[in-house]
Amino acid sequence: MKTIDSLVQSSLDGKNFGGVILAKLHFNPILRYNSSYQTVYWDESGGGDQAYLGLGHLANVSVLTETNELAAQTIQLSISGIPNSAITDVFSDEYIGKPCYLWYATLDPTTYAIEGGQNGPILMFAGRMDFGTIEFGETTTITINVTNRLADWERARGGRFNQGYQQRKVDPNDQGFRYVQGIQNKPLTWGAITISDPGPPDPGDQDGGGGGGVPGGDPCFIGDTNITMSDGYYKSIQDIKIGDMVMTTEGKPGKVIDLHSHSYTGKLIGLNYREPFATTAHPFMNAAGVWTAYDVTASQKMVPNIEISSLEIGTLLKTSIGNVVIDYISEEEVTDTIVYNITVDTGTYIANGFYVHNK
Repeated sequence: MKTIDSLVQSSLDGKNFGGVILAKLHFNPILRYNSSYQTVYWDESGGGDQAYLGLGHLANVSVLTETNELAAQTIQLSISGIPNSAITDVFSDEYIGKPCYLWYATLDPTTYAIEGGQNGPILMFAGRMDFGTIEFGETTTITINVTNRLADWERARGGRFNQGYQQRKVDPNDQGFRYVQGIQNKPLTWGAITISDPGPPDPGDQDGGGGGGVPGGDPCFIGDTNITMSDGYYKSIQDIKIGDMVMTTEGKPGKVIDLHSHSYTGKLIGLNYREPFATTAHPFMNAAGVWTAYDVTASQKMVPNIEISSLEIGTLLKTSIGNVVIDYISEEEVTDTIVYNITVDTGTYIANGFYVHNK
């Protein structure tokens, strides 16, 4: 509800009164003008009167409609007879999105001063400037579109959601978008560090401890196991090439210097929600930084130069989302299945989110 000063109300109740529109556009510098033929002085902040240039018929405001509807509105402000120098100033300024205000004021019939002082003018419209147009003729007319704040709900947002745009507009050091594509493959855990169990385990499907796998079998993974690359994206291990850069368990890039694949007959294991994807001898890093394997004996034969403990129910493993408790280990017997491994110059990499050794 608008509050109207008593002097203004008295003028509006009379038969004759002089009314003007005051416009304030936040160009650089701020442009102030009014719809009368003389300059009037007023300052809405009370910090000292500001001159509102009288433009008379050279200024025009499109029809303002006040309704109870909560909706975006756009008006047009037109100014004619503009010098070329002013046109250059207006359209070289980054004015789009800057504030614009319109007030209605009554003038004292004798002094032509604004009635009601600081509180006299009635705010009719507040919004932000949008694009402008120029019409050339005998005189030059500039028209500025002004929209109220509700138009922000309907405004199309410019830019693109990628790393380049984020670094240009937000933070030149931002790296968040490097990992967006990989999010779709990330396991999410809400409220606990334990990845959810896919269902009650079959007692006959696991033995609950290390050494349960078939003895032997190189430390390897099936072909569609996701390897985290140094840029945060994923690549199936079967598609890795020599020279590719992968992410290591130290959080640094590592270079692939060798590839391994062979036919495998034996047991594969899956951890928690995963289908079986790893041979029983492959070392996984636990939360203490110690290597573990489902088949400790077979793993120790393949990697004799590192300490290996048992990977079993309750083991806390390191993953790309933090430490994860292993509460279910699934097994699958396979025959003549091609499995893969890679050698990284730093000795480690990340497979299906788990920290693993490269041997």
